[in-house]
Amino acid sequence: MQQNHWILAVGLMWPLSGQAIVAGNQIDQTEYNNEYSYMVSVGASVFAEDHFCGGTIIANQWVLTAAHCLVSSGTTQEDSETNPDNITQYDVAKPIELSITAGVADLEDAAISNLYRVTHVVIHPDYFPTATASTTAYQNDIALLYVERAFSGTPITLVDATRYTELLTLEPLWDPANPQPNVKVVGWGDGDATEPDPAFGGSDSTLDEVDVSFNPIADCYARVESGRDTPLYIASTTDASKLCTMSTLVVLNDQDESYGNGACEGDPGGPLTFEAADSNTYQVGIISASPVSNTICSSPTIPAWYTNLNSYLTWIESYTTAASPPSEVITKPNFITAAETPDVGGGDNSEEEEAPSQPSSCSGTPVSVGGGTTELGCSSSGGGSGGGMGSISLLGLILLWRRRINRYPF
Repeated sequence: MQQNHWILAVGLMWPLSGQAIVAGNQIDQTEYNNEYSYMVSVGASVFAEDHFCGGTIIANQWVLTAAHCLVSSGTTQEDSETNPDNITQYDVAKPIELSITAGVADLEDAAISNLYRVTHVVIHPDYFPTATASTTAYQNDIALLYVERAFSGTPITLVDATRYTELLTLEPLWDPANPQPNVKVVGWGDGDATEPDPAFGGSDSTLDEVDVSFNPIADCYARVESGRDTPLYIASTTDASKLCTMSTLVVLNDQDESYGNGACEGDPGGPLTFEAADSNTYQVGIISASPVSNTICSSPTIPAWYTNLNSYLTWIESYTTAASPPSEVITKPNFITAAETPDVGGGDNSEEEEAPSQPSSCSGTPVSVGGGTTELGCSSSGGGSGGGMGSISLLGLILLWRRRINRYPF
């Protein structure tokens, strides 16, 4: 019964996930070369280089993206009688599972020279995918990827203190009856050229951009958290870890469903950008998520949120300005390393509440996956990191699940 309830939730939630930037403008190769050469596709090398998230070049060999693009459970959660009710241990995608495509506006035009092998995966140490008593969901949703050779594209400039102050001057301009298009999102959607949708203006394999409206965090908090006893996504009216936007128009599809313009499935990890008074473009956020579903898809009444880069500049620079990549090939978040480390007793347990070790009874932290609730840190196979995955990679399983769910049309 619990499993069937989860299946119903998936059927209700995932049709909301369209396939690209909603109501955006397609970017041709010339425009890409001149304005968007910092944009990259994060793909699954173990799944025919399938695009699944966006990213930005921020240094010669560094890509900035969302942590939730790279940290997942190993289960497909498909509607099978044999599928376990609980998810397997969360884990991080390995470099061999990942590739970066850069230098092309249309992913169908990619050549060998456009593909970059990922050598290092770095997840923010305090990334946490779900809400707890002390944190909201998708907290510190930021990650870095290092590639084996330098990019030819021009890195995007990240927000600084001056530009962040300028960004905040947009807050008093917020008008819910007339939201102004003053920030931008860019992405490829799910990257599938075989399923173009008229609402998006053509093939999903081509990069799209659209202007959306900066939504003050206080208003975002009121919209998202109204009626909850404990914040689930936005921590407070002054949450400095996230930024929010709202759509500026309504898009009606052929099923009489209304969407707003903005980011959708396959766009997370890509940038939220802002054109400052100096006429230069700055990345101020990373496309993260929305209450509409576990991914993001634009709603005309519900905000989308982004990782606020102003809060992570020092962490980013500690890697991008280093003389060499980190010594560890995969840098995992604390909640995973804590679950992998046996509790031998004693020592400093000051961080135990934030990243608890999981007992052998598998009484883990409740977590929302695809609209269902399950346990974090549990494995149906009874132990091990990422247990029960067999010979199929974590990322491959996640993409198989996504393709199954994507049978629902936008």
